[in-house]
This record gives sequence, C-alpha cells and structure tokens, in this order.
Amino acid sequence: MEVTRLGDNFGDYILSARCRKCKHARTIDPHTLAQLVGWNARLANVAARLRCSKCSARNCEVIALPRPKKRR
Repeated sequence: MEVTRLGDNFGDYILSARCRKCKHARTIDPHTLAQLVGWNARLANVAARLRCSKCSARNCEVIALPRPKKRR
C-alpha cells in the first residue's frame, strides 16, 4: 500500500510509528492526525513532527499498514 499523504486511500489504514532511538512503537489512527495537520499533509512531514512518548526523541519512522478486518 502506497501512502504519501494522510488522505490517501481515504484514510482507511493504520499508521505504525516506531522510534529509531529507543524502538518504542505505537499505532496511530490517521483520522486523529488529520484533525491536527489536515488530510493534505505529507506523511514524511508528519513523521518529522512526531515525538516519542517514551524517550522524547524526534526520530520516528511511520509506516502505513492495512486496517485489520473486523470480526463478526
């Protein structure tokens, strides 16, 4: 899945953010980020603004993953 902007694929994905310094990982809903920076924001620019909640480093990598299918 190729996602370069938050609005790609209509926001139907999950973002996985991982700190390159301490390896702390977290998933982020793109709808939450879009409320802060807008749907046209580039994913690379958003990643540069993220700060690790564990070590406070600004060195995160962000990967878009398919949203898990709901179980019935």
